[in-house]
Amino acid sequence: MGGVTWIMVPSSDYTATVNFFEKTMGFSKISHGTPVTDKQFLRFAVFRTANDVVLEVVEPIAERATLYTHPIVSIEVQNMRPFRTYLKDNNVQFLTEIIDNRSGSIWSYFLDPAGIPFQIASDISTSKPKLIDVSKEGINRILVPSRKFESSLHFYQRVMGFNIEEIGIPYTDKQFLRCAVVRMTNGIVLELVEPTSKCSDLYTRPVVCIKVRDLTATWQQLRKAGIDFLTDFFDTGNGEGWIYFDVPGASSFQLHGRYSSS
Repeated sequence: MGGVTWIMVPSSDYTATVNFFEKTMGFSKISHGTPVTDKQFLRFAVFRTANDVVLEVVEPIAERATLYTHPIVSIEVQNMRPFRTYLKDNNVQFLTEIIDNRSGSIWSYFLDPAGIPFQIASDISTSKPKLIDVSKEGINRILVPSRKFESSLHFYQRVMGFNIEEIGIPYTDKQFLRCAVVRMTNGIVLELVEPTSKCSDLYTRPVVCIKVRDLTATWQQLRKAGIDFLTDFFDTGNGEGWIYFDVPGASSFQLHGRYSSS
């Protein structure tokens, strides 16, 4: 099992989502075009964040538009074919066969117990996961909400083989009842969270956390750009905080960084 360096962001308004990441957030667009191999999507645009985690905006075809509505986390594995067989033997539902780009990369999509689409992928050019500097701006954490917390936790531990770093009750973000933290091999954190009944319809799929240097300044910048925020600030009391917002044409993201309520 490797890490997470690639996250797909399905969009119902491709132009708006691309403009948000490129112009509002200022992420570097490294490629864009029409998919040649993965025909589930009509267009793509690839952005690299400051700590090298990649966000790929994709426009699903009509047949996949209701399935791919939230970020799809791509998990690197060394030997994907046998691992995929192992997952199938454990009753994991796959959405696609193995997709091969004939250049050394293969991938496939599956559903976790909460019905969340994920991707597993292998790249023969990569011998070991690239370490991510989680202290830098960029992506360092992904929340994975689940109404079936126990089933999802069992799947993470027993089937995927993730090492659960901690399980507990969130002290700051009371939108969630329980959480379980998985630190991937390359440093990225997947955090399984159980939404409260009040928030269960708000958080149904992965929430990508974007780390910024100055949370207040970025919040002001996004407000001027007309971005809708879903919550007030969550203040840890130690100089850090976060807030949730909707990416145009896409889904809910979290913005976090240095913050002072004074």
